[in-house]
Amino acid sequence: RDIYDAICNAKYFIYVAGWSIDTSQYMLRGEELRKTLEKGKYSPRIGDLLKSKADEGVVVDLMQWDDYTSNRLLTGMNGTFDE
Repeated sequence: RDIYDAICNAKYFIYVAGWSIDTSQYMLRGEELRKTLEKGKYSPRIGDLLKSKADEGVVVDLMQWDDYTSNRLLTGMNGTFDE
């Protein structure tokens, strides 16, 4: 919940770094997710939330590490197939 709130309240910039970024992932669960889907200003889905903030003029930067062992044939160290 803290990360979701921090992104919602960002006014200038948001930096996200990670091995694999799944933009369809929900940032909330249970009752919080249900209430936010019904009445929330921002989507609880990370991709939609970041796009909304960018549309508001907030700088959104994503840094995804490149796992050279991940490709069409190998899953990579994290099993993400993210190449």
